[in-house]
Amino acid sequence: MQGLDSTAIVPALPRIAETFQAPELAPHILLAAYFIGCGASLPVIGWAADRFGARKVLLIAIGVFVLAGLASAMAPDLIWLTVSRFLQGAAAATLMPVARMLAVRTAPPQALLGIITALTAPAMAGQTLGPAVGGLLAAYDGWRMIFLVGVPFAIASLGIVAVIAPDARREDCGRLDWVAMIMGVLAMACAVAGLGTLRDDGPPLLVPVLFILAAIGLGIGFVRKNLGSPRPLIDFRVLKDPTFRRCFSGGMLFRLLVGGTPFVLAYHFQSGLELGAWQAGLLITASGAGALLVKPFTARLISRGGYRGTLLWAGAASVVLFVVPAFADWRWPLALIAAVLVAGSFVRSLQITTFGTLCYADLPPQSAGSASVLSSIAQQLSHALGVALAAGAMAVTTVAGAPEACVGLSGYFALAVGAALCLPVFFRLSPDAGKRLL
Repeated sequence: MQGLDSTAIVPALPRIAETFQAPELAPHILLAAYFIGCGASLPVIGWAADRFGARKVLLIAIGVFVLAGLASAMAPDLIWLTVSRFLQGAAAATLMPVARMLAVRTAPPQALLGIITALTAPAMAGQTLGPAVGGLLAAYDGWRMIFLVGVPFAIASLGIVAVIAPDARREDCGRLDWVAMIMGVLAMACAVAGLGTLRDDGPPLLVPVLFILAAIGLGIGFVRKNLGSPRPLIDFRVLKDPTFRRCFSGGMLFRLLVGGTPFVLAYHFQSGLELGAWQAGLLITASGAGALLVKPFTARLISRGGYRGTLLWAGAASVVLFVVPAFADWRWPLALIAAVLVAGSFVRSLQITTFGTLCYADLPPQSAGSASVLSSIAQQLSHALGVALAAGAMAVTTVAGAPEACVGLSGYFALAVGAALCLPVFFRLSPDAGKRLL
């Protein structure tokens, strides 16, 4: 549900810009708002699941997801749509961390890789199919229906969660730190406002800079408040574990690439190659197909190369294969472009599963909740920052008067450089990291 909803909008961004008479790059804020909305709800998810039970939290989140989808479909302007996408992301974010938290708490270490792979497969399927569905609807001027695509799945999920989700409450969860929660939500909201106003047609540069500085200040305050609390929303002390810390920081850098990829591809295919929304959607779908193809081979590849070795070669291959389509023009067969995109998503998915599993290797079970939520927040922030990084580089190139081909190229290279910085971080992992998981 979350995977489908997060990517279906990508091919429709140019149509949304036309509808609301906004600049072509302006709707990138919809992607950033969704991802930051995901991050805004995550600090309280672990506490809420412990306090009220995982089943009840999941049911409420699915209900909010449906209502926010309806609000998005009826949006009269870009601001309304941005706010409703923020809320929809906040609701959708509940599903994966709660499921992962239950898995880490209850599963033996040897089964963790298989369980996390199984948990991520449906999300990968949704992310893969989303652009094709969104492209088809956008091609026939039905982009508002994109926000309703996930509603049937959400309604079906209500019944499934009500039957099979465990209650999984904890008596010792304590009281919610409301001050810390408000600081976290305000930090995310300021980040959305800053990223949304940071464009060539927006307000003076001082406005987004102030919003971003406020987000950073509130974020630092949020971290310090949690570090000084006997019952923190997120226990940042899990970062003392060297394996988790390196997977966390390296994963944030790598996910810049993952978050910005759909946005850069959509712009390149529609503005650069002048493809229709339907064709662009199919190609972006191809860019996610490899993520599904790698699942049966994940455990075997990691066993053969080890966790550290896999992170290094898959990370390098991901960056190279991402940059290759930047040079595609009308002379390239679409089948060749699709093949490169499939190969790129194959190694990206392998990389994500590898560090997503390894980060829990040396943590005690009682740290699973904080580690899961912290990892999920980092994931959503990285996705939002990846979109912002690509859009910012492309906006600067546009203002500089560069040719159309250079605009897309700047987005590709900004993300590639950012993601490549993960390699030195993973290189510092022990060669034996994750050995007990194999």
